[in-house]
Amino acid sequence: MRLLHFYRNNYGFTLIETLIVLIILGILVAFTAPSFLSMNNKAKMNDAVNKVRGALQEAQREAMRKSKNCTLTLNTLNNKITSNDGCLVTGDRTLPKGVNMAYNGSNIINYGMRGNTTTNKTIRLSLSDGSGQTKCIAVSLPLGIIRTGIYDTNATPPVCKKQL
Repeated sequence: MRLLHFYRNNYGFTLIETLIVLIILGILVAFTAPSFLSMNNKAKMNDAVNKVRGALQEAQREAMRKSKNCTLTLNTLNNKITSNDGCLVTGDRTLPKGVNMAYNGSNIINYGMRGNTTTNKTIRLSLSDGSGQTKCIAVSLPLGIIRTGIYDTNATPPVCKKQL
């Protein structure tokens, strides 16, 4: 007579082993979450700076290329940069959610046919939750030179400092 041997299956994990692994994963997530959020906020801010700067440069180039005046409108209600005269060939720019835009003076930026501008303009970009640095884009008079930096509120008056 033949004996049947039944072997016990030891390929699974016990409840204790599974809980230990879950606790270790929870601790790792708790340590990395703030770093991930900071990285995400930094990426949002860099994307917003690139969109604003790109819109300014595109309008300036189109003004010179078409030998006509170009006007950009900054809209803080929906965080958009628009142009009604066709100077933003690639379309209007919308800033990422969670990024606020502010500016000094009027919400209009005019570029002449030589790419020059008639006003100094500083556009401030900040995260709506107040974290991170406030970045800025400055358009200088009369040549329309565009530069980016960090907005220094401690200076009197507040200025757009060059980024190192």
